[in-house]
Amino acid sequence: MPQPRTDLLGLSALGSAFLLGFLVIDSAFDWKTAAHGDFQAADDYYDTILVAPQVNLGVVIAGGLHLLPLLLVTDTVRSSLDGSSKLWRMWWCSLSALLLYLVLIIPRYRKILKHDKAEELKRVTKNWWLVLVTRVLIAVLLGWNIGEFVALLR
Repeated sequence: MPQPRTDLLGLSALGSAFLLGFLVIDSAFDWKTAAHGDFQAADDYYDTILVAPQVNLGVVIAGGLHLLPLLLVTDTVRSSLDGSSKLWRMWWCSLSALLLYLVLIIPRYRKILKHDKAEELKRVTKNWWLVLVTRVLIAVLLGWNIGEFVALLR
């Protein structure tokens, strides 16, 4: 079985670390919204952060660092279809984190950007705990991704 390139996988782990940083920052506002019902905090934060080009560029760069190297080693991933390889688990952790983000978080971002009235915001952020739980799951997957890379170095 071909060995994965640790330099490419290191870039993926670095991208995971950056994405974890973004998750931690977002989670502070998600907590205020989910646990304390402070929908205005989430609205103000996301109205600012989601339209800031430097933030969006940072997320795209981190996401690219995270996913592109794994896409470049897909032949190595395919050759380890038994599921026991660290690379295979790293690849699936990344794909799972991306799908969770696209399916459970992005639609809520779109909703919060569309609404400005207090009653609409309360409705949109009513089940915001789901965003927080999703972020925790994504953080676990990204952490696992980093852990698998560290294990490859041993």
